[in-house]
Amino acid sequence: MASETLVVKRISKLGKLKASDDVYYQERKEYEGEGTAIDSFSKNSQALIGSMINLTPHWNSLRGEWSFYGGLQELTRIAKKLNLRDKNNQLIVPDESSFKNPYDPFFGHISLWNSTFIEETSKFLNPENPMEEFYIRVLKGRQDIYQPSDDKPQSEFLTGLSGLEIMSPKDEVRIKSVDSNEHDTAMELYLSLKQNFDKMKRVSVILDPPSFDESYNDPVAIQVMLKHEFVENTQTVNKYGTTARKYFIEVCSKSNEELELTSKIIAAANKGIIRRSAKDGYSFKGEKLSEGAVKNDRQLVEYFKKDENIKQYDRLIDLLESSE
Repeated sequence: MASETLVVKRISKLGKLKASDDVYYQERKEYEGEGTAIDSFSKNSQALIGSMINLTPHWNSLRGEWSFYGGLQELTRIAKKLNLRDKNNQLIVPDESSFKNPYDPFFGHISLWNSTFIEETSKFLNPENPMEEFYIRVLKGRQDIYQPSDDKPQSEFLTGLSGLEIMSPKDEVRIKSVDSNEHDTAMELYLSLKQNFDKMKRVSVILDPPSFDESYNDPVAIQVMLKHEFVENTQTVNKYGTTARKYFIEVCSKSNEELELTSKIIAAANKGIIRRSAKDGYSFKGEKLSEGAVKNDRQLVEYFKKDENIKQYDRLIDLLESSE
């Protein structure tokens, strides 16, 4: 809701730019000295020390309009509170044409471009303040800023460009709670896997991350890979259709029979026994599966689980075993 307090945060890029976890300062300039580490500084959550950016109106060049959540009625109400004036001291009141005019006197007023700043990493915006409510609605109207939503999927490409994210304190608490529960579940499954190498290997084959090779037999190396790339990873992976952690939980929750079947099917695909093609469909021995309707690993597994395809599955396993 635009009437709620909003937190706008800068997405830190420092973790990608710096190799060291520490930031240092010096009381006086000493070229030979390293300085003293700032214990309270985190490269993963903070921007460059002393850095500051200002919030501004945002012209959506794809839509050809100013970004704003709430329509003309809300914009007019806020404009009257802001009391912006032109060079003749006349009150500027936006109308319907203002949204589509890149040179609109209201959206282009200098007061909107140099009044509100984010110092360091984040800023609370209070809807009781007209200028801050204006920016709440500008930010909520932008497609290139990540904001939690159950019914509004966003492009990760777009949200990766702005360097900003927004959420209400209520959303932040909810997301952290869900993330904590999910992390706990993933960690419990991971700790259980550490006690069963055969199961851990089958799970790894199904997950099939770029860093994994089926010839790996070092339990510690596989454990490190699973923890880093799945338990601690909340990034969406296209081939899973969900986040790495969620898919890890899904796979680990399968029965031993399902894991055995699924891992063999994925292993066969990895060896080229199944030909993968997202465009033309997966094929086996030159024959398209389900007439080309099988186009990802999930659908591949479901195909071979069907009773009518048991003979093809047996043939697949024979070819897999003969290749090992």
